[in-house]
Amino acid sequence: MRAAFQVMAMSAPEPGARRIAVLGDMRELGDTSAELHAGLAGDLMATRADAVFTVGPFMRELRAELPEHMLQAHGEISQDIAGPVAASVNHGDVVLVKGSLGTNMAPIVTALRALSEPPAMVVPPMVVNGH
Repeated sequence: MRAAFQVMAMSAPEPGARRIAVLGDMRELGDTSAELHAGLAGDLMATRADAVFTVGPFMRELRAELPEHMLQAHGEISQDIAGPVAASVNHGDVVLVKGSLGTNMAPIVTALRALSEPPAMVVPPMVVNGH
């Protein structure tokens, strides 16, 4: 997740556009999952993200650590926020979509690709064990 944040930080939106993070639970973290999700806040804020959408119960821990102005919709499953994410994207935005395979972020990516002008999407570096 942190590696994906670094890639997003290096991705420049067009003038006046935004960096948008759409983040799903990392499901393979065991007993420390809540703390590890909350611990992503500083790294995410360092990306200069303008908007953050989240999916899953553990991402609520991250949301609790972020400034209110960054927070957008949250859903228990990705289908809950696919529409709101797609509706919020504007021309020139850079969008990161990242979550464990079990979180199934594919409906969000599908909704973004279906836009008449799909955003620039951050492609996270290769991941090992979903992290």
